[in-house]
Amino acid sequence: MVEVEVNKVKAEMEKKNLLLKVEKDKEIAQYHKEVEIVEFKLYAVKKNYQTILVCS
Repeated sequence: MVEVEVNKVKAEMEKKNLLLKVEKDKEIAQYHKEVEIVEFKLYAVKKNYQTILVCS
Protein backbone atom coordinates (compact mmCIF):
# COMPACT_ATOMS: atom_id res chain seq x y z
CA MET A 1 0.00 0.00 0.00
CA VAL A 2 2.77 2.44 0.92
CA GLU A 3 4.71 1.48 -2.20
CA VAL A 4 1.71 2.36 -4.38
CA GLU A 5 1.47 5.80 -2.78
CA VAL A 6 5.20 6.36 -3.20
CA ASN A 7 4.95 5.43 -6.87
CA LYS A 8 2.02 7.83 -7.32
CA VAL A 9 4.02 10.65 -5.73
CA LYS A 10 7.06 9.82 -7.89
CA ALA A 11 4.93 9.83 -11.05
CA GLU A 12 3.35 13.14 -10.05
CA MET A 13 6.75 14.70 -9.35
CA GLU A 14 8.14 13.44 -12.67
CA LYS A 15 5.14 14.94 -14.47
CA LYS A 16 5.69 18.30 -12.74
CA ASN A 17 9.39 18.19 -13.57
CA LEU A 18 8.62 17.50 -17.22
CA LEU A 19 6.15 20.39 -17.37
CA LEU A 20 8.70 22.71 -15.76
CA LYS A 21 11.36 21.59 -18.24
CA VAL A 22 9.04 22.24 -21.19
CA GLU A 23 8.17 25.68 -19.79
CA LYS A 24 11.86 26.48 -19.22
CA ASP A 25 12.73 25.38 -22.76
CA LYS A 26 9.98 27.64 -24.16
CA GLU A 27 11.30 30.60 -22.14
CA ILE A 28 14.85 29.96 -23.37
CA ALA A 29 13.65 29.73 -26.98
CA GLN A 30 11.74 33.01 -26.59
CA TYR A 31 14.82 34.65 -25.07
CA HIS A 32 16.99 33.47 -27.98
CA LYS A 33 14.41 34.80 -30.43
CA GLU A 34 14.42 38.20 -28.70
CA VAL A 35 18.23 38.29 -28.73
CA GLU A 36 18.28 37.51 -32.46
CA ILE A 37 15.80 40.33 -33.12
CA VAL A 38 17.91 42.82 -31.15
CA GLU A 39 21.08 41.67 -32.92
CA PHE A 40 19.38 42.06 -36.31
CA LYS A 41 18.15 45.55 -35.41
CA LEU A 42 21.64 46.55 -34.30
CA TYR A 43 23.08 45.17 -37.54
CA ALA A 44 20.51 47.13 -39.56
CA VAL A 45 21.28 50.35 -37.67
CA LYS A 46 25.01 49.82 -38.19
CA LYS A 47 24.55 49.20 -41.92
CA ASN A 48 22.30 52.25 -42.22
CA TYR A 49 24.88 54.39 -40.38
CA GLN A 50 27.65 53.13 -42.67
CA THR A 51 25.51 53.92 -45.71
CA ILE A 52 24.89 57.45 -44.44
CA LEU A 53 28.64 57.97 -43.92
CA VAL A 54 29.48 56.70 -47.40
CA CYS A 55 26.83 58.85 -49.04
CA SER A 56 27.82 61.98 -47.10
